[in-house]
Amino acid sequence: MKYPEYHIQTSINDLLSRAGTCLYFHVPNRPKSGEEWKKMARMGALAGVADLVFPAPGSRFLELKSAKGVQTADQKAFQAACAEYGMEYALCKSFDEAYEQLKTWRLI
Repeated sequence: MKYPEYHIQTSINDLLSRAGTCLYFHVPNRPKSGEEWKKMARMGALAGVADLVFPAPGSRFLELKSAKGVQTADQKAFQAACAEYGMEYALCKSFDEAYEQLKTWRLI
């Protein structure tokens, strides 16, 4: 399957949009060039931020990967920062894992 992470994320977005039970957003963190990244970073962009952010209640971050996907060094650093600041972070490698995590967080 081409773009498996995309398909997982859009399926989760569809689920959350239909449920209407929480506030969340995606962080588009893929600049087209190094120059664009410099501008984004100057405006507060942070490399490695999780795919979906749930700001309330509490701060929760959901990183989505394909079954064979691996976190980048920046993503691992962001996960560690979340732990350091007491924020919840989950790495899910399928729609089913993400669905169960959202249920655990009582967001659906």
